[in-house]
Amino acid sequence: MDKKPREQLILRPYEVGYGKPPAQGQFAKGRSGNPNGRPKKKEASEKRSTKPSPVDVATRDLVLRFADRQVSARGGDGDVKVTAEEAVLHSLLSSAVKGNSNAQKSFLDRVERFRAALSAEIAADHEAWRDYAERYLKLVESMRRAGKTVPDDWIHPEDLVFPEGQHVMLRGGADGAEAKRNRDYIVGLRDVYMLQAVMDERRFGGPLARMPLFLSNVLAALMNSNLPKRLQLDDAQYFLRHMKNSGLRTPELRRRLKEAWISVGHPAWVNITTPTFREDALARLRSPE
Repeated sequence: MDKKPREQLILRPYEVGYGKPPAQGQFAKGRSGNPNGRPKKKEASEKRSTKPSPVDVATRDLVLRFADRQVSARGGDGDVKVTAEEAVLHSLLSSAVKGNSNAQKSFLDRVERFRAALSAEIAADHEAWRDYAERYLKLVESMRRAGKTVPDDWIHPEDLVFPEGQHVMLRGGADGAEAKRNRDYIVGLRDVYMLQAVMDERRFGGPLARMPLFLSNVLAALMNSNLPKRLQLDDAQYFLRHMKNSGLRTPELRRRLKEAWISVGHPAWVNITTPTFREDALARLRSPE
């Protein structure tokens, strides 16, 4: 066979067109054009799931409006009004209790999911408030070194309560200003009950050895113990305050007591005498019948 036609075929310029890519762009022999291989179905589905699904605002608002709509439901005392959402959840629970396996799985899945979400939310809440308490102490210390006054309505770390499994609560109120008002009120009640206790003792008129325990004594101690530590009177301070009040002359004691009752918003209690406890009250508390 004549080799010349073959040489001419080889030397002829390569035609580029449909189905004929340039030689430099062709895959090399023995090498895959997709070295990573086809993505697995699981990976592809995960990539698709990360894309946020569009929300139809009109449909969303309509569904939420229906969920809040009042419907009639059968209750223990007859028909009651509940929201549609409550009615559906009650129906789901009823089916689950009756043994419907699909309803049981749906209900328990919801409970587990929502409990996990609530636990995460509570943990984040506790962490945020503990961080606040740490920053508060550092900031207050720097302000005092600079001679600045710390605002009274700032939430003090001692007023934070961290109940297990619940959100952080404030001792005395839902916010700093309300908590301060409540604390000031309790401080005022403690002080007025300490004055009232002295007045009650003077009105008793009996021998000192038979002096009973008045309700004012108990309420003053109770108010003091319910205050944050920084506002409490310790035993020595409490005793000295009582001795100071006991040293007042009766007219001065009466005047201060009147002003104190008015200051806490109870002017009608100016001339009261609190009741006494039974002589064996403490013994009965220690050994209840």
